[in-house]
Amino acid sequence: MGVQAQEQNKKLTRAEKKELKKKQQAEAAKKMHALLDARQFVFEASQVQNREGVTIPVNSSINFVIVDTNTVVFQTGTNIGNLGANGTGGVTLEGKITDYQVDRSEKNKYTYIVIRASTMAGNFEIRMDISPMGNATVRIMKLGGKKLIYTGLINSYQDSKIYQGTTY
Repeated sequence: MGVQAQEQNKKLTRAEKKELKKKQQAEAAKKMHALLDARQFVFEASQVQNREGVTIPVNSSINFVIVDTNTVVFQTGTNIGNLGANGTGGVTLEGKITDYQVDRSEKNKYTYIVIRASTMAGNFEIRMDISPMGNATVRIMKLGGKKLIYTGLINSYQDSKIYQGTTY
């Protein structure tokens, strides 16, 4: 085995590992900010919180929010029971984004987004708390009504694995 091969296989020191991790996180955060700033991303939900605060796992391919420039689509679905109005056991709504606000915390590096949207079912507000690595908590609230709270991941549309049902 040559000297170069031995050096490449050498274990990284703790400090080197820490520095490498920091660089990888910075690069991931940069990519995440680009997606969010371009308004072209998908939030795929992995859990929903019910009214009592209990977290329930959900299918991320049918529970999501799509943000595409000036349009938002949000869908709820279930693998249990009837297929519902959208074919996924839930509801799919598409709307026009009327307000899009982004705020970034320098302290914890989180991005906070507030989206207001007008749909056929009324006006909604979507609040997103997004970590630099793309983990997110999303609250979807119908103005004057109930809210859904999801946790999951932000992805590019190309990297998402969603199935969109019939839109209303």
